Amino acid sequence: MLPRFARDLGRAVVAVPGRVTSTASRGTHSLICEGVPMVRDAQDVLDTLYATAPGAKARSARQASAARSVSRLAPLARRVLELVASGADTPDRLVEKGVPLATALTALTELELAAELVRGDGGRYVPCAPCTSAAPSRL
Repeated sequence: MLPRFARDLGRAVVAVPGRVTSTASRGTHSLICEGVPMVRDAQDVLDTLYATAPGAKARSARQASAARSVSRLAPLARRVLELVASGADTPDRLVEKGVPLATALTALTELELAAELVRGDGGRYVPCAPCTSAAPSRL
């Protein structure tokens, strides 16, 4: 109902997904199921507002930039970024994967300063871009 009402007013509708376990996210998840564009980042908003092809050029440019950025990281930081992208998103989980705590904390800080990671809810780290390394490196 909301998308049709907004369309009648000439307004764009987008939905920002929330936690799947939260009842507060039901509405936005329903909109996404109905075909409303999902907002993952600022580029998605720009694509919707300016009706470009859904991020085709911008995303490929960002992915190329991310690939260059990741390749400039120290091997250990790159490995930690890969581990975070694969689910080891807290210092404790990195330690469980064999990364010494001091090393994990240092690499997480380096990755935050390099704008490769952000700290999310509950102290979990989230990559800012898809991890583009071809193969995981060894510690």
